Amino acid sequence: FFLNDAAPTEIYTEQIVGSVRCVQETEILHDIFEEFSSALHKFKKILIASVNGYAFGGGFELALACDFIVASESSKFGLPEVTLGIFPGLGGTQKFIKAAGKGNAIRYIVTGDPISATEAKAMNLVSVIIKDENQLKDETLNLSLIHI
Repeated sequence: FFLNDAAPTEIYTEQIVGSVRCVQETEILHDIFEEFSSALHKFKKILIASVNGYAFGGGFELALACDFIVASESSKFGLPEVTLGIFPGLGGTQKFIKAAGKGNAIRYIVTGDPISATEAKAMNLVSVIIKDENQLKDETLNLSLIHI
């Protein structure tokens, strides 16, 4: 199957170049996330993650790098990249185990299943659940004022 009458080598070359470009962009993005995560770890003040919606993959790993996670009731967390054979690269598995305990974390690390806000709170991943998403920002800011 060929597109636009291209020769097989042209398609193959384009796929390789596209894959290399994708790998390079992924490596750059990983480096940026790693630097950011490292900076968060070194930060001297208390960090609060405010999550409304999905915190999957790198988003979950960045939330785990914070001291508190405030989440809307509809939020979900997880490391779905493991279902694609990709290992979380920002220390998410270690931070997850440290925060939730091995018994709680291992199931989600192995399966990539999503974690509801309620389950995350029960595992001590989430500090506060806000029922009204419209109040999430205000409640997070109030919490930050208490801890300054």
